[in-house]
Amino acid sequence: MTEEWQGWREAAETALYGDGGFYRSPVRSPDGPAGHFRTSVHASPLFARAVAGLLARTAQELGLGTVALVDVGAGRGELLTGVLAAAPEGLEVVPYG
Repeated sequence: MTEEWQGWREAAETALYGDGGFYRSPVRSPDGPAGHFRTSVHASPLFARAVAGLLARTAQELGLGTVALVDVGAGRGELLTGVLAAAPEGLEVVPYG
């Protein structure tokens, strides 16, 4: 911790990347900054199945047989691919992306 006044940008950078910062701590982020950004989509197919279930329930409540889905998250489309694979029979999901 520094006793000097720091602007927001410098303070945030120090807190994250400085000695003892969040990403430099082997306890909090053992794989460094890249390891911290592993999302549920990459960790397990459960998140995509949960989204598919929510999408199906929403479509049913709205009386829709076809829904559009936009994946705006980071990554290579794993969420969209997983949702399409997990969509229940009878529900047409039109991917936009």
